[in-house]
Amino acid sequence: MHSTFSDTPVRERSNDEVTLGRIGHSTVLINFFGTWVITDPVFSARFGIPIMKTSRVVGVKRNSAPKLHIHDLPDIDVILLSHVHLDHLHPFSCKKIIKHSHGKTTIVAAPGVAQWLSTSVKKDLHELDR
Repeated sequence: MHSTFSDTPVRERSNDEVTLGRIGHSTVLINFFGTWVITDPVFSARFGIPIMKTSRVVGVKRNSAPKLHIHDLPDIDVILLSHVHLDHLHPFSCKKIIKHSHGKTTIVAAPGVAQWLSTSVKKDLHELDR
């Protein structure tokens, strides 16, 4: 299992193994034998409250920028959302990943997360039971 992005570009990773890499804070990119999963994607410059359904956020500035940008990602099959803390849930990042992946992304979320996501993001959302 690899845990770095420096050895092989993301899009050239083998689908014959499990690879993972930390993008930043709670965001981890996982290739599980060809199924691409991203956890708690936050690609904004700040952790905090989204401003009126935009990409802008009022809150704490990140210590470091994400190691990848959304346009660097492969098509994402699954977004895992662990909980509704502002440093783990950024609806605009989810929306951009889904658009980048041509709408083929499934979201698997902890209970209570769905109410924080827009209708456009909820189309393939599976919220876990308590």
